[in-house]
Amino acid sequence: MTIEARLTTATAVISEAGALAAKYFARRTALTRETKGPQDFVSIADREVEALIRTRLAEAFPDDGFLGEESGGAAGERCWVVDPIDGTNNFLRGVPLWGVSLAYAIAGEPVIGLIHLPCVGRLYAAVRGEGATCNNVPIGASRIGDLAQATILVGLSRRTSPDLSLDMIEMALRGGGALRCMGTCVLALAMVAEGTADAYYEAHVQPWDCLAGLLIVREAGGRTNEVSGPLMLAHGGPLLASTPALFDQLAAVAGGRVDLGGRQLASP
Repeated sequence: MTIEARLTTATAVISEAGALAAKYFARRTALTRETKGPQDFVSIADREVEALIRTRLAEAFPDDGFLGEESGGAAGERCWVVDPIDGTNNFLRGVPLWGVSLAYAIAGEPVIGLIHLPCVGRLYAAVRGEGATCNNVPIGASRIGDLAQATILVGLSRRTSPDLSLDMIEMALRGGGALRCMGTCVLALAMVAEGTADAYYEAHVQPWDCLAGLLIVREAGGRTNEVSGPLMLAHGGPLLASTPALFDQLAAVAGGRVDLGGRQLASP
């Protein structure tokens, strides 16, 4: 099946999944919040949305692998990588900053990337080599290269020491940049891709958090660090995405704490 046919099917699937997630969001006060770890939450909404995506993709592409945040799976040579609700803490607290992420990867490298933000009615899409869009309108990363004019997004996770983010935070603040923490990787990457933010850094992300967004940023003209596909699928890794003009400056700071190639995390 062609990539275009896969994109068409995946677009319909993520739209249906976003609609289901939005229904759960509307009655979120009735949901039971479960804890997977410190500040790491899950609910029936995450599980049901992922189950829907998994079922639809299995019906359409029975030979493809599947890797989901909630139900796991096996990546394989060709696979779908899914985060049913990225930003679950925001979701459960009623903050409309969360999204559904769906990527199709070959040998660990994303060739289709979709991010759906139901609360704002935005669907971001990219196919490798074909550019990036939001609601079918082409998007592009910003051209800002002056830190004092930039908005820097930082993701924080209990999986790593907060020390790994301190240099980036200090650089942004001392350089006169605006600093934001959105609580969701997929939204942050969409913002970098469309130019409403100029960089996003997180010391460690999981593949379902970032594969779709990485492709969308790259196809929108942004720049990202390079972690090999198999390594990202197996272990996750660090993430830096930014305007091309800011990347080297930010990478020099991030690289003092983490290996941006994903081979290891430095000691705090």
